[in-house]
Amino acid sequence: MIAPFMVAVMVYLNPVNGRLASFDPPMTGGRFYSMLVKAGVKHPEIALAQAMLESGNFKSKLFTENHNAFGMKHPSNRSTTSTGERNGYASYTSAWSCAVDYAMWQSSGKSPVGEDYYAYLVKRGYCKSPGYIKALKNVVSMNKKRGVSP
Repeated sequence: MIAPFMVAVMVYLNPVNGRLASFDPPMTGGRFYSMLVKAGVKHPEIALAQAMLESGNFKSKLFTENHNAFGMKHPSNRSTTSTGERNGYASYTSAWSCAVDYAMWQSSGKSPVGEDYYAYLVKRGYCKSPGYIKALKNVVSMNKKRGVSP
């Protein structure tokens, strides 16, 4: 347990370059859900399920190195918070900037308001696997039971 005087981010000097660096606490579903809500993501409970599936519960190399929870590619024709491409995928400075970019991705297409968000994801070309929507629904259901999302 982190002592009350130790805030969520611990700072240290990076031994490689001598600059200040920080350790973020491990990412959790609840923490990422809060980021999605603050970023203005529509249907954050479904977006959280996407992030958990795509990032292997925030443990994938893509997430730990690129802060990319969604497997997003660096966009060429919309505004983005991505700093560029690394290993074929968008790279972000933080999980927060990834959440903000997902909200930007949502608003770059026709709004899913009044539409089944799962159908919206299929229409936008986000999910190509036939079992993906079923897997998303299972994760959303599990997250609700665990109290991670409403």
